[in-house]
Amino acid sequence: MSGIIHNHPAVDLFPMMSENGLATLAKSIQQQGLTEAIIMHEGLVLDGRNRVKACGLAGIEPRFIAWDGSGGSATMFVVSQQLNKRTLRGGQLAVLAVEIIPLLKAEVMAMEASGLPIEKSLRHFVGRAVRAVGVSWTTKNKALAIKTSDPVYYELIKNGVRGIHIETVKTRDDNIKTFAAGIGGITGYAESIARTNKTLLVDACSTQELLQWKKKIDAIAYQLKTFTKELQGEQLARIRRKDSHS
Repeated sequence: MSGIIHNHPAVDLFPMMSENGLATLAKSIQQQGLTEAIIMHEGLVLDGRNRVKACGLAGIEPRFIAWDGSGGSATMFVVSQQLNKRTLRGGQLAVLAVEIIPLLKAEVMAMEASGLPIEKSLRHFVGRAVRAVGVSWTTKNKALAIKTSDPVYYELIKNGVRGIHIETVKTRDDNIKTFAAGIGGITGYAESIARTNKTLLVDACSTQELLQWKKKIDAIAYQLKTFTKELQGEQLARIRRKDSHS
């Protein structure tokens, strides 16, 4: 096979071997030959991208074989092969699940366009993908939410940057739930205070204690009022930005 050799899109979801690793592999190929052929499908590399590069460094002509179609999905074959060779962090696995879903969808659409029978639905393939990478639907959905809300942080998770954990990331839905829980708690406390027997409270407390409580309640009310104004300001700014781009 001559000319530029292209990879299957799923292959490019995984990082290349380091320069030192490629040099070591090239030296091994020079000494022992290419012991494992590069697996191809429809002109694309499914397994052996590093071996192709190392063969070029070693000046050895690579050897190719066709994928036998095992598993029915080229994308899932790539993922399976790669996960057998490397260890990814939990967040990276969740990102991987998100990234391969469009590839699986494209496979299903291609099968439909060519008139080939599709034995399983896309949801089945997505379910297989999530199970194959070893993450839950909840974690996969959280990774997808982070990709939408914070692309920069998503890339950090994808690249396995140390100290970045998907479990600690607060998504939009997480923040809404936290805020709703906080408002619910405040409402509950307010209702409890309103039911307090004021006469007994005044008899039991000193004027100084009542003044301290009033200051605390006023401070909480001020914080909530300020926060609400900030929310309204942000919402208005988003509407203006949206109108300016329409």
